[in-house]
Amino acid sequence: MRSFSITVLFFLLLGMCGLCAVQWMRETKLRETALALRADFVKVSAERDELNEHAKAADAEMLRVTGALTELRTSSISKADLDAAVEANAKLKEQIMMANQSIMQQNETLKKQNEALQQQATAIQKANDTIKKTAAERDDLAKKSNEITTKYNALLKKQGDGN
Repeated sequence: MRSFSITVLFFLLLGMCGLCAVQWMRETKLRETALALRADFVKVSAERDELNEHAKAADAEMLRVTGALTELRTSSISKADLDAAVEANAKLKEQIMMANQSIMQQNETLKKQNEALQQQATAIQKANDTIKKTAAERDDLAKKSNEITTKYNALLKKQGDGN
């Protein structure tokens, strides 16, 4: 019987070793699965944190846009006011165009008047030159007349003394 109990013990020992080997294999697979799950958890956590940051940025952008919209609404004008301003602008443009045409016509008139004045100034300059020339000729004639008169007077005086 002794050999029977050793045999049973031996089989029990072999069974325990086999059970340990099976548990070891199962634990190894569980450890690999746990590591993979932990890596997935870290990855999902990082993605969650990134999405939270994006959500915060989107919320901040929404607040900024909402504030800008509110500011735009408070500082904007009504469509009727805009239409009135556009109509007034069109009228002003038309008035400016008319004023520009009037100014251009006045400029043309002024150019013609300036040309006429230029011609008159030229004519006046020529007349002045002619007057100066005539005055110079008159002065020369007066000098000659004075000389002749002086000579005539001297001749009369000589004749009056000689008679």
